[in-house]
Amino acid sequence: MSCLPSRSSLLYRKGSVCRPPAKLLRGRCQQHKQILSTILGHGLSEVSANRLYSSLRMPSISDATADVTVGGKSYAVKTISLSDEVPAFKCLEPAEASFLYKQIFEEADYTQFGISISPGDVVVDIGGNIGAFAVYAILKNKGNISIYAFEPVPILAHICQANMELYKGKDTEYKVFTLGLTAPDKVGKIAFDFFPEYSLLSSAYDWDPSDRDAIAQKLLQFEGSNDPARLEELRQRVGDSLRKEVVEAELRTFSSVRQELGLKRIDLLKIDVEKAEWDVVCGISDDDWAMTRQAAIETHVIGDRVERIAQLLRDKGFSRVHVGEVGTPKFLGFKYYNKLHPEGDTPAAVVPNGGDDKAATAAAGGGLVCNIYATRD
Repeated sequence: MSCLPSRSSLLYRKGSVCRPPAKLLRGRCQQHKQILSTILGHGLSEVSANRLYSSLRMPSISDATADVTVGGKSYAVKTISLSDEVPAFKCLEPAEASFLYKQIFEEADYTQFGISISPGDVVVDIGGNIGAFAVYAILKNKGNISIYAFEPVPILAHICQANMELYKGKDTEYKVFTLGLTAPDKVGKIAFDFFPEYSLLSSAYDWDPSDRDAIAQKLLQFEGSNDPARLEELRQRVGDSLRKEVVEAELRTFSSVRQELGLKRIDLLKIDVEKAEWDVVCGISDDDWAMTRQAAIETHVIGDRVERIAQLLRDKGFSRVHVGEVGTPKFLGFKYYNKLHPEGDTPAAVVPNGGDDKAATAAAGGGLVCNIYATRD
């Protein structure tokens, strides 16, 4: 009779909220082969122990689902494996989590053009979503990081907190605020659009038909097609994917929260708030900017907003301000996790990127975004 315990007894059980010991879950336990040897009742080579540990770990975590009630609403929160580095990650949509992993861990979307995070840094994550960037910051610095995340949608803030708890270390200082940030004249409670199937597009600002059309048009361009029938099909699919819930969200200025926290320095300010970035920066005081060493801001191409934010950063003393390529990184996330493309219907073409400085192009764009990166000497 085998003395190997079932996967469910070691790790997640389907439909359960239990979880394995944190050290095993993070893959940081140096004695895991001895633990497995004890379980099996006989010695294992290190290679065998690691292989067995991996085979036990990955499938069972991928199979975990738990019903979580937040704000009177129930959500199916899944726990999946993203990589050996991130063997467990909670989310609503597994494919969206995979897209975030690719964007943040593999493509370093927020840590380019001189932006870096080092052990002991203080990071402010405005638009924390489900915590992918927070987990990245924790892992890249072996837990030696202070991170403050802001996410106005209650279930997303809950998941963000849960993911940070999975990977925190003894030197990790963190706090998740179920809170949106804004300009002084917009403080208060608002109706916030939350898209459960595509949480990346959740916003204080409405997504209207022109946004849907812009997404569809860029996806058609991505496919290398100009077929009107295909464009209409994409419009319909985008619309079907944008089922929304309206949740109540509290908005405050960053400056008021920063003063309450007593922060004396900010090594990286990351802002990704779906059309509300100008509101957020208007709620940051001169004192806040003076203590901020680096900033990475996703900016929507709305009028002259890209150049306004770039110039604001220069005015606040950032010596190097780089406006990234204008594109549709999150919109093309639809393609990454097959929301719009059935299996076997993968586009072959890609949209070519432009040059380095896109501020001028941005002013003429529509339905586009770009990242702005700012550092000091």
